[in-house]
Amino acid sequence: MTPTTGSALVDALEAVVPGAVARAVPASELSTYRLGGPFEVVVRVPDAASLARLVPLVADVPCLVIGRGSNLLVADTGYPGVGLVLAGEFD
Repeated sequence: MTPTTGSALVDALEAVVPGAVARAVPASELSTYRLGGPFEVVVRVPDAASLARLVPLVADVPCLVIGRGSNLLVADTGYPGVGLVLAGEFD
């Protein structure tokens, strides 16, 4: 997997949602199928206001919005981008 997200992006994401950004998160932790390679970066989005501030930051990188993870299949090689996991008020 070729990295598409640099440390500057990760720092910017972390500034919006402190403590909610992680690298190399296995898709198996996010999917009901419990399989798949790692997401390059995962952000757990707690509310709509945070999501609105994150969208411009990820506009130029591959991005996947993840709800409860049902019917989510990720290749064993992983996802070379950002996974936005809807959490908090989205539950």
